[in-house]
Amino acid sequence: MTDSTKSIVIPTFSGKDEEFQLWWTKFRAFATAKGVIPALLGKESDLPASEASELNENLTADKKKIKARERNSLAMAYLLTAFKSAADVSLAYQTVSNE
Repeated sequence: MTDSTKSIVIPTFSGKDEEFQLWWTKFRAFATAKGVIPALLGKESDLPASEASELNENLTADKKKIKARERNSLAMAYLLTAFKSAADVSLAYQTVSNE
């Protein structure tokens, strides 16, 4: 049996206000299937204090933080990939921080 989540295509946003609700609904479903919805919604409980936090993959507590950081990175990559226009990418870029 194949993993059906591998064939899900990232919904892209045209930048048109009237298409946002449909896109957002599809994008949330995509992010849920990919397991990154908590990171996308800012509810990733195990996320380290910053991207630069040094973590030890041999420590149980740090393993959770490493996975959370990976989910956060994937969520941001998916989100930025979903935007077609440079203006939308620019808006998203302005929200990025090291925390």
